[in-house]
Amino acid sequence: MVFTIPPLDWARNRARRGVSFHPRQNGVAAAGGGAAFAARLAATLVLAACSLLPSAVSAAPLQCDGPLSTAAVTHADPDYVDLLRLVDGWTVRQRVGHLLVLGISGTAITENLRDRIEDTAPAGVFLLGRNVQGREQLTSLVDGIRASSRAATGGVGPFIATDFEGGTVNALRTITGPTPSAQQLAGVGEAGVIARGEADAAVLRGLGINVNLAPVADIRPSDGGFIGSRAFATSASAVSSLATAYAHGLRAGGIVPVLKHFPGHGRASGDSHIILPVLGHDRDLLFDQDLRPFAEALRTGEPGMVMVGHVLVPAIDPKSPASLSGPVVDGLLRHELGFGGVVITDELKMRAVSEDRDVEQAATAALDAGVDLILSDYSPAEHARVVAALASACERGDLSGERVATALARVLHLKSSFGLMAPEASLRLRAWRAERLTGSLAFQSPGGGAAGRFFPATIEIGPPSPGAGPGFTITDEQGIMLYRDYVNLGGAARLGRPLSRRFALGNDVVQLLEGGLLRWVPEAGECELTEGFDLLVKVGITPGDAKAWVDANGWGQGGAPFDPAPDVLGADDPVLGPATGPATNRGDWIVRPYARGIARIPGPTAVPGSVRSVQMAGYVALALGTFPPDAIAPLP
Repeated sequence: MVFTIPPLDWARNRARRGVSFHPRQNGVAAAGGGAAFAARLAATLVLAACSLLPSAVSAAPLQCDGPLSTAAVTHADPDYVDLLRLVDGWTVRQRVGHLLVLGISGTAITENLRDRIEDTAPAGVFLLGRNVQGREQLTSLVDGIRASSRAATGGVGPFIATDFEGGTVNALRTITGPTPSAQQLAGVGEAGVIARGEADAAVLRGLGINVNLAPVADIRPSDGGFIGSRAFATSASAVSSLATAYAHGLRAGGIVPVLKHFPGHGRASGDSHIILPVLGHDRDLLFDQDLRPFAEALRTGEPGMVMVGHVLVPAIDPKSPASLSGPVVDGLLRHELGFGGVVITDELKMRAVSEDRDVEQAATAALDAGVDLILSDYSPAEHARVVAALASACERGDLSGERVATALARVLHLKSSFGLMAPEASLRLRAWRAERLTGSLAFQSPGGGAAGRFFPATIEIGPPSPGAGPGFTITDEQGIMLYRDYVNLGGAARLGRPLSRRFALGNDVVQLLEGGLLRWVPEAGECELTEGFDLLVKVGITPGDAKAWVDANGWGQGGAPFDPAPDVLGADDPVLGPATGPATNRGDWIVRPYARGIARIPGPTAVPGSVRSVQMAGYVALALGTFPPDAIAPLP
């Protein structure tokens, strides 16, 4: 085996990880650039890789009335276990009901509305102009909704949402008077838009509202189109920077920003309130233009939710509106753009959707597509029918407990992140978290370079590992983001299991994996990755020492290439990565090196019964490296 390990530094590694945004490069990946991105990358992509971890799913299907804290989604973040424990006492109607954000009639809390909230525990309400008469009236209405919701859910506060875009779309005009449109705001530049977002957040917060259904990230066509002054600009680059800036201002002011209308309504033909518009661009143009503002905003982590519009995008899905489309929501938004946060529909009774579907069919289709929240102006009778239909779908198994748990986890996480939990819920969450911390092990590195607490539970995801690892996990009370980044970088399927606790390596705090080395950057809230055999230089192992070890232990390469290479030693391996040399004969084995490890299969002279095996880079580092003993010692 030939080792070619160039000198490695973390800055070069960051640059190597970054990719530009283009469909032929699989959408948006974890690219560097910007303090906001560095601080929130993991939060933006919390769940994007969950579907890549099939072994985390229990053998028996999870039912909607079961303990949702056992769902596969909890493996993406330890906090999801505790958040889903909050719904243990909820009925199925409340669990599926919490996937709805409702329009309401009237200007005051009524007995009927209290009953609906108690029975179905909606995630929140959205307020229209018809609900707003004045400041005191609105505050009273919001207080009543909040009290009813917290009572029904054991302290989980509601989303109180409204359209406060400015210009022609301002549900609070009775209170605020006229406000500038996005097109007008564009003239004040990025800094001015951030300031406006912060000012708008202060207005909303003072009225008890916590979600603004803005900013619009659509591109305005040259003739204005349907979107008109609601869009910041006619160029993708301007919309990208200004929509992100406004979302930043809202978030800084404690308001959940909602990026809309994915995957781009501005240049679609038609108004979704009346017909189903069509965004007929080919895939390249979609990525280069319409999707760009969404992709760049999602990189920063600013949006709290993404609203999916009622637009047909034939290049992605020629059959269903985006809001009801698995290829758009689960495929394009989740997997290609990597968004792991809350996805909400546009108002689901618009004619673009309701013309051909009843309310039950539309709601079910949206959840099947991967949406987490349904925004709809249901009448009380329609609301009851939708909740009944979703509960029945649960009973039949058409709506799985996993789907409900995943949506609820995202919703509850967002609420917790924005401080929407009442004291009774917050206290329970803290108590459950403390229980988990008492099971961890204290760790102090030599010289005081790194300290923390480390959890001994065995990881339950990923492919079989060569040998028996110590069973470390990738998290402590200060390093939850370590685990999120690990998942975002490919998780066990790409990097293998952890082989150590976190430990000090010079001035770095790192953790050894089977397939690489993670460096924790606490001030940025993210991880850097040194992948595969590159980690050997990082931990002070020379290429010569590494080659000597693999040769001595039966993993080195032989002489002549074994041509053609067997299929099981192909040019690319899903766990080991790309091959870095040819397959060669070595004694009884055919050996091939890869980026993250070495694979070998029995050769023609092998002992009968011999099987394929692999040796990953992390185990080579363990055999050759010098690590703090308490970082790698087997757990009791």
